[in-house]
Amino acid sequence: MYSKNARLAYLFIAPSSILFFGFVFYPILKTIVWSFCQINLNGQITEFIGFANFIHLAHDTIFWQVFRQTLIWVISC
Repeated sequence: MYSKNARLAYLFIAPSSILFFGFVFYPILKTIVWSFCQINLNGQITEFIGFANFIHLAHDTIFWQVFRQTLIWVISC
């Protein structure tokens, strides 16, 4: 099946892979879950609200001003 060297290589890669998942993918997944929920100041999910956060964001004029300004900065750099 696998040679002894291949198993040893996977053993050396495992700690960095676990840390990479823990510090990169876990926060991304948690942010996606939180974006669909109502969260109190303690960071506890109080209820699932679906796309209500995104609808509120789409109707916010300050968000669009900041988005436009950020886009200008990104394009100009």
